[in-house]
Amino acid sequence: MNSQIHRRDFLYGAAAGVTGSLLAGCAPGDQTATAPALTDTTNSKLRLVPGGYSAQDFANFIRTRYGTGEPVYWYGVGDASTFPDGKMFMRTEGYDTGRLLSLDTEKSEAVGLTRKMIVLRDPVSGDILKTPDGKPAWLNNFTYQLFKMRLQDGFVVFDVESGAGQFRGTTSGGLGRSEIQRLPGMTIYTTPVNYSMPDVV
Repeated sequence: MNSQIHRRDFLYGAAAGVTGSLLAGCAPGDQTATAPALTDTTNSKLRLVPGGYSAQDFANFIRTRYGTGEPVYWYGVGDASTFPDGKMFMRTEGYDTGRLLSLDTEKSEAVGLTRKMIVLRDPVSGDILKTPDGKPAWLNNFTYQLFKMRLQDGFVVFDVESGAGQFRGTTSGGLGRSEIQRLPGMTIYTTPVNYSMPDVV
């Protein structure tokens, strides 16, 4: 496999892959309940439901994702594949820390800060990929992110500011995209986030 990659071609996909892992959260439900066995029969019923977030779900998700004051730490991996054949060409590995700035449970609004660092690996050898000039392929465009999140029509929507200087970007979205899944003893929250990436080479 070619271990050299063009940064502009993979920036968005790599960030999206890891962030998808980092923004998925699980919150405990009834601590006395027993989680169901994931058989073929039950697995067909385990579907994420678009929307459906209540005000309590929103507050639980925010506390899970950003904590309650002290920083929280997340680690995630994600695979990037070609379309339409689905061949994996890169594995992303990322570290994220988040901190809650404010949570208004009456308005279902929250503000949080995150920082991320992502490396890009060969999916077979695990080696960090190299750019054409021989430097390690990693993403440091997310040295800080300011998230403003709110509940709208059962969905978690957001405005996010990332980067600084020429790499500073803002994006908004989320409506119609967040999903929730309720299991005995567990609630699963999924909130995909778009990023506005600088056009760098």
